[in-house]
Amino acid sequence: MRRRLLLAVLLAVSGEASAHGSIQGIDHFSGGLLHPLVEPTHLISLVALGLLVGQRGIAKAEAALFCFATGVAAGLICAAFGRSIDADVPLLVIATLSGLWVAMSLALPEVVYGGIAGLLGAGIGMGSNPEAFTGTALVAALGGAGIGAIVWLFGIAAIVNLLKKPWLSILVRVIGSWVSASSILVLALWISGKHVSAPGAESPSAAVARMDTTR
Repeated sequence: MRRRLLLAVLLAVSGEASAHGSIQGIDHFSGGLLHPLVEPTHLISLVALGLLVGQRGIAKAEAALFCFATGVAAGLICAAFGRSIDADVPLLVIATLSGLWVAMSLALPEVVYGGIAGLLGAGIGMGSNPEAFTGTALVAALGGAGIGAIVWLFGIAAIVNLLKKPWLSILVRVIGSWVSASSILVLALWISGKHVSAPGAESPSAAVARMDTTR
């Protein structure tokens, strides 16, 4: 009871954390590092690609990892110059296909791995542009997002690469099917949003195609 009372008192007197970046309480660079983990579409894409690369083996996927890093860099450069686009739908489509390939444990040509990695990297990079950031804050946030995407992908792929036992390989395939199913559900929400009329629209045919992945 005393411990609970002490915890309640500490929570009551704690001050509000200052927000320095895109995530409250941390700086711009650290916010960028965590951005791929808090953006659902980017997280799904990283997990799908990490499963695909790790299942094949990191030693055999050096080209794919290089393509991903190159795609992220190119996407971040586009975002820095204000040419970012909403790549949620393409990312989810590619993540769906990647999850299916992991679930079926299919061996793909080298160029396919590289193409998937490059497209996902470019989409994540272009979608990592923090709004209302300029100057050093923008550079720090984009740099953190790029490094974070690469680090998290390597981490996921490395973990999957260690799961070589037969029953663990089945677990990887099951997770791949879950990733694919999650992507399909979010895409279904997006498609259903096309049939919702925009608020205040004069014509019922005016539709809103919002990509709300947080649902």
